[in-house]
Amino acid sequence: ENQLEDGHECLLRRVISSDGRSRGFINGTAVPLSQLRELGQLLIQIHGQHAHQLLTKPEHQKFLLDGYANETSLLQEMTAR
Repeated sequence: ENQLEDGHECLLRRVISSDGRSRGFINGTAVPLSQLRELGQLLIQIHGQHAHQLLTKPEHQKFLLDGYANETSLLQEMTAR
């Protein structure tokens, strides 16, 4: 329906001007915002369904924080305790 080819990148873009008006684009082609929203929701469901729920798990929160801190020696020391 959107003439998208499998295996190719799909670029969704929304431009909001200073006066509050917005325009939507799919692969550089202007589209109605409803079409941009519809396609965006399909892509998110396919690639990210339930991934946000990991953020509610304390062990995943610690994993993310440890990765952000990038202190491997301190992490190994604390893990050994």
